[in-house]
This record gives sequence, C-alpha cells and structure tokens, in this order.
Amino acid sequence: MSTTTQDIVELEKLCEKLYSSSSSQEIQEANKVLENFSISPDCLEKCQILLERATSAYSQYIACIVMIKAISRNTVILSPQNKYELRCYILNYLYTRPKLVQFVKNSLVQLFAKITKLGWFDVLSKESGNYPFREILQDISKFIQNTPELGVIGVKLLTELVTEINNLDESEANRSLAKHRKISSSFRDSQLLEIFTLSCSLLKDANRSISVIFGGDLSSKQHEKELISQLVQLCLSCLVYDFIGNASSSDDTTDDMSTVQIPTTWRFSYSFRNCFSLLSLFGPNVSY
Repeated sequence: MSTTTQDIVELEKLCEKLYSSSSSQEIQEANKVLENFSISPDCLEKCQILLERATSAYSQYIACIVMIKAISRNTVILSPQNKYELRCYILNYLYTRPKLVQFVKNSLVQLFAKITKLGWFDVLSKESGNYPFREILQDISKFIQNTPELGVIGVKLLTELVTEINNLDESEANRSLAKHRKISSSFRDSQLLEIFTLSCSLLKDANRSISVIFGGDLSSKQHEKELISQLVQLCLSCLVYDFIGNASSSDDTTDDMSTVQIPTTWRFSYSFRNCFSLLSLFGPNVSY
C-alpha cells in the first residue's frame, strides 16, 4: 500500500471516528488531526481522493468542509486554472451523484459558491479575456433542464451563490472589504436580474401544475415540492440582496439592513411585477 493510500485510509478512519465514536478523547484527537490536515499543502488533492473513494458520507462531508476551510483561509494557493478545474469537478460530482445524502450535497453546494466567488475576476488566459466563473446559468442549466431531483440541486446552487456573494464572512473582512464589494456589485449588475427572472419564470411554470404537485401523492411528488420550495427561496434571496452595499459594513445595527432595496430598473421588468403574486400563491404550500 502506497503512502498516499495509507494516508487516505487513515483519514477515512478519522472521519468515521469523528461522527460515530462514543469516546470524547477519540473525537478530540480526530478533530485535531483533521484541523492540521486542513492547512497541509496537499489537502485539496487528498480531499478529492476522499470524494472519489466515497467510502462513507462522513468522509465525503469532511472532504468538503476541509476544502471550504482551506480556500476560505487562503492556506492553499490555487491558480485560476486549478480553481476552475475544482469548480467543474464539483458540478460534475453533483450532477452524476444526485442520490448523495443531504448534508453532503449541501457542503458541495457551499464549496461551489465559495470557489466561484473566489475566482470571480479570474481569467484563464489573457488572450481570451473571458471570465469563466461568471458562466453561471450556462453551467447550471443542465441541472435545471433535467429531472426535478437535479433541478433542486441546480436551484440550490444558485441560491447559495446569491447568498455567498451577498454576505461578507470574517475571513473576507480581514483580507479585503473592497474586493468583496467589487464582486458583490459586479454580480448584482451582471447576473442577479437574470437569476431572479429565471426563478420567477420557473415558478410561473410550476403554477400550472401546483394542484397536481401539492394535491398528489407525497412520495411521488416530493422532488417537485422541494423544487418549488427552493425556487421560492431563490426568489426571496434575490429580492433581499444588498443592492447598495450596507451589509458590507461592520455595523449590523443599521435599519437599512432590513429594507428591501429593489433597483428602479427592476421595477419595470415583467418578472418583478409578477413575482409577488407568485410568492403569495405558493406561500401557504411551502416553507421558506
């Protein structure tokens, strides 16, 4: 057995101990080793191996959490190409494994949002001048145009991305508030209205079959119900976006934080004029 394989097997055992051991000492030791692992230079490579082996949901989940920590803390330096390949890997992993347990799906979705925000201003080559991390709807359309099960994943990816770009976490505040604001405003101007329009359009399509979905058999319509719930959440996430940059401030007590700041240009869009009637229609049937 090679050294790398031995390391991976040991990591899998630690992941299992972390969530199944009844010994507080074993859990504490596992936590310490995994924390050190998250700052090692080869942690991303080994995390992908953990995901590919998929010996347990625990190892998949820990692999995602370690990668999120590594890229958030900037402990691993990635080239634009490396970041883009990791992003493509995450999307493909989710697309080809729709039956993953929910907490693993959620961690992968969070990782996708983190890496997309991190690479927002990256280009793969100066000659092309393209920003591949901004090809959001193009990349996620294959989820939404597929089965309801994959559609739910696609809408979750969009919702998490809107939330991630809108929010300023502690690691970003310590590094560059100005960069966060630039990404947030760029996303707002180039992507947000299109994502909002898509969410309203899909809700309108769902409206045609709402009586079937919410009146039918629970087990057979579960994914459809979840899809509608996620669409409502996506729509709301777009509406409460921090359009004028108040959430970038460290002062969380401002009254503007609870104010919906809809741009004037949005108010003339067909989607905006119809979104509230759609939300009121689905409100009694789904939880936000």
